[in-house]
Amino acid sequence: MTTTSYLEHVAIRVKDIHWHIRFFSEVLGQEMRQVDGTVDKPIQYWTLGGLQFMAAPELFVVPSNEAGWGILVLPSELINQRDEVVQRGEHRVMIPMRSS
Repeated sequence: MTTTSYLEHVAIRVKDIHWHIRFFSEVLGQEMRQVDGTVDKPIQYWTLGGLQFMAAPELFVVPSNEAGWGILVLPSELINQRDEVVQRGEHRVMIPMRSS
């Protein structure tokens, strides 16, 4: 038996959950998988892209230029066992950037 490990999702506390939902949906195409609460007043929100946003309106973070995220959009093909391309699209990946 082969075991595969992978990162299923990443949970992020956010001050403005609606901004994050709009950004990741409109810019990266990550649609809703699940919501805790309602769509109008989400407490938590999961995307099909593996992100979980947790509403934290009281969150205070000191601004910093030391860290960030890089966004990669890669063309991808889904190939079946007969080596036929059955779907073409884009694979979106966010990568932590190292501080300089």
